[in-house]
Amino acid sequence: MKDFKPVEISDREKVIKLLDNFDCPTLEYNFTTMFIWQKIYGIEICEHNGFLHERTGDNVFLFPAGKGDIKKETDFIIDISSKTGKALRFFSLSPLHKEFLEANYPGRFSFEEIRNSEDYIYTSESLRTLAGKKLSSKRNHINRFIENNPEWRYEAFNDINIAEAVNMHDKWCEGANCDGSESLQEETCAVKRAVKYYNELGLSGGVLRIDSGVC
Repeated sequence: MKDFKPVEISDREKVIKLLDNFDCPTLEYNFTTMFIWQKIYGIEICEHNGFLHERTGDNVFLFPAGKGDIKKETDFIIDISSKTGKALRFFSLSPLHKEFLEANYPGRFSFEEIRNSEDYIYTSESLRTLAGKKLSSKRNHINRFIENNPEWRYEAFNDINIAEAVNMHDKWCEGANCDGSESLQEETCAVKRAVKYYNELGLSGGVLRIDSGVC
């Protein structure tokens, strides 16, 4: 990958290797995220000097992912952006990324916190045990579900029940009026792309079944 190009399923192995050299917990640094949202945001990627670069169709860049000369890679992005005639913007910056830009490009960038776009990050242990007051509402939700549905069961995805799950999603969309919501239409597009390439993406998942239905 030498020039920016749309994310394709054939890029998976290459991108994962590049991301292995970069430690950032935000969901944007994940191939599946890039791939399933590609059509919605016009996501393009480029490999340069062992770094992965990502931009959206409106000239918004992800901070360079990799190890090495970050300043050189940031200059690379600045140069590319300058040729578009549009203002350079970064998204999903970590505090360390922000500090780097402030230190190396003083006064050149302004920063805005977008609360609705922040990630919720939990440790695997927290999600496994749901221990503590902070996660009590999730425990209560699960307990109510079990109480109301004592015969529930979990099934790992297969070719049959994954189709049932998509059908359930379509019915949910009808009730939620997805046709009248751009954001729900976009989420539906991402969900169906994830399902279509479920095996190629190496995803895992399943359904909760109540009697003969899927939820």
